Formats: sequence, structure tokens, C-alpha cells
Amino acid sequence: MFLKPHVVFGLILTVCTLTGVGFAAEDKEEAKHPFSVKLVDEDGKPVEGATVGVFPYIGEKGSALTIDDGIGWHYMYGATSDADGIATLSDGAIGMDLACVVARHTGRQLTAVWKIDSGKLNSAKTAETIVLHLACRVSGKLVCRDLTDRNRPIGGTTAILSFGGGRALTCFSTDQTFQFFAPPGDYELQSHGANLHIVKTGVQIKPGQRELDLGSIEQPATRLALLIGEPAPEFSGVKCWKNSPGVNVADLKGKCVILDFWGYWCGPCVGQMPELFKLHAKYHDQGLEIIGVHVDLGEHEKEPVDTVEKLDHRLTDIRKDLWKGQDVPYPVALITGKRTSYGTAIETRKAASPIAALYGVIGYPTLILLDREGKVVGQFFPKRAEHIAQLEKLLKDQ
Repeated sequence: MFLKPHVVFGLILTVCTLTGVGFAAEDKEEAKHPFSVKLVDEDGKPVEGATVGVFPYIGEKGSALTIDDGIGWHYMYGATSDADGIATLSDGAIGMDLACVVARHTGRQLTAVWKIDSGKLNSAKTAETIVLHLACRVSGKLVCRDLTDRNRPIGGTTAILSFGGGRALTCFSTDQTFQFFAPPGDYELQSHGANLHIVKTGVQIKPGQRELDLGSIEQPATRLALLIGEPAPEFSGVKCWKNSPGVNVADLKGKCVILDFWGYWCGPCVGQMPELFKLHAKYHDQGLEIIGVHVDLGEHEKEPVDTVEKLDHRLTDIRKDLWKGQDVPYPVALITGKRTSYGTAIETRKAASPIAALYGVIGYPTLILLDREGKVVGQFFPKRAEHIAQLEKLLKDQ
């Protein structure tokens, strides 16, 4: 089963944030730098009626920016090739050096993956010729013994097939299966999920190969997924506190708690914080405590944010323009960033700080809900009605 549009595009943004793909501030702008490609088959004849675009994903169509190929795949900034095999696309607002042009003719079972060179495209005066080959169906399933042995759901997963360092095809799934249609070549498969760490797998499609079953790919669970139902770890590595002399997790028992892992440098973090301000105002008297855990950028930070004064200085414009003059009304722990391993089995990424590793925080913001016993309930999303209902229920349970 594949994910629905609002989930798909949320995951696209999440994936890109975590793996370094940049989006401009406005991803709904009109086409900026149109360019053309000419699609031909192995005999050099034009291929008419092929769908071509970037960042194709499988699932339901979720945006006017996508074009549908008729069998469930959607191509961002896509087009259909004409009788001469010509299709005109645009890089729109996406960082194209991190993408591949993908073309597919479903009826003829032809496909192509071509790594974009923005510099070449900007100077090109003629359409780039791309050869389509017979497609190979690449399939598999993501599994996680860490979770299944504990009778816990794996949740939604993402599988990304990359070519030449560029993102080619993406498959979002709720049943952990994936499938792609790709031409011969050497690829890298990156697989992960909301509860799973990234695993990278080399994929080779040989000329003439039509099926490639990768079988089951074992994924390590995140620390956060394994913490559900367990006592929340104690705070560590705190340099100082804003709005508090200091808080321990043990002191919070009897309260419902939202831990907000954030940073002044993170647009989505500071963008959603007014929602947390509203929750604090509405539910604090009913037993809700919100604790901000501010993590700076570690080795990327020129000057560590290790004092309240430094943090307040960096929040000056945010308070004025984004928070409409408000300031954070709840305690905030200031953590200096330090890259820390999630564990010996996790090689693809490191946490931004030891406490982030302890809680299994991968992306920012990450909000974690604790019950009145101090146990981890799971991630919390302030704009989801079901999560607000869950919070209200916990607040009523004494």
C-alpha cells in the first residue's frame, strides 16, 4: 500500500532535509529555466508519449506540479514527449544538481535515467538526447527484527534509487515493499523509515535484465522507536537553561511532557513553535509541560550557542517577524552540538549531540510525548488532530 499525497510530500521534504537536498523558499513558483530533452529508443528512433520529469514517486497524485504516467507514478515538473521525442521541463525551485531526469514509456516498457548537469543545461542550445532501454523491475521489502521481535509496527518506509549521485526514483510505502522500473546501470538504494535508520545497498541492473528481486533488506530501528513504552532518558550535556534554573526528567513525573528538539537554525522548527506556544497556554494548567531541547550545529557552528544571551541574540529577528513579538514561554535546555554515534550498527549518520543520540532524534524538529509516568509515548505532531486527542486523553488520566 502506498502513501497518500499529503504524506508523500511531507516525506519528500523530510527526506530532503535529512539527506541534504535543498528546496527554495517557494516551491510553487512558475518554471524558471526550461530545458528540453529528446527521447529515443535503442535504434535511435524518437519515443513519443513517454512521461519524463524529476523526483518521480509512486503513490497518489498530490500536486499540480506533478504529471501522472497512468499507472501510479508521478513526475515533478514533468512533461510528455511529442512525435519528435521532445519533452520540455523546468528545474522550477528544486536543486537540480541533486536530481535525475527519469523517462518512461509504460506501453513499450522503456525507461531511462539521466543525471542532470545544471551547468550544461543552462548553456545548452539543443535538446539533450536520452536513450530509453527496456526496463527492469526492481523490487524488495524492508524488514526490522528490532521492531517485529517486540511486536511493534515498522510504519511507513521510503526507498530511494539514486544514479550518479542524483536522486532518481522514490517509493513511499505503508507495507514496507518497494518497486522501481529502471534501465541497466549501477545504482544505490537508500532505504529508511520514520522508525528506521538509513541502509545503503548497491544495485546493479545488467543489460537485458527484466526482473531483480532484492529480497528482504534488514533495517536497524531508531532508538526513539525502541524507547516507546520505556522510561524517558535523563537529560545530559545541558550547558544552561532558559526560563528555568534546571529540570530533570524525574522531576516531571505526574505531568504530561512534550520534548521539543529544535534549533534556531532550523526553519521548520521555529516555524511551528507558535503552535507550541498555543498548546502551552491552553494546557499548562491541566498538567502539560513543554521542554525545549535546543541543539546547536556542533562543528558547523562558528560560536557555540551555550548561553541564554547567545540564543536570544540569534532569535531576535525570529521573535520579531515570525513569533510576532512572543518569546518561548517554557524551559529550554541549551545543548552544544557534538556529532555522536547512534550505535555501532549505524554507520550512515550521526546524531547532532549525545542527548539526540540517546533519544534517537534524527531530524529537526522532533517532538516527543511523555506520559505522566515519564514513559515515552512516541513522536508528537502539534497540527495532527489525532495527536491532540491523544494529548488530551493523557491529560485527563490522573
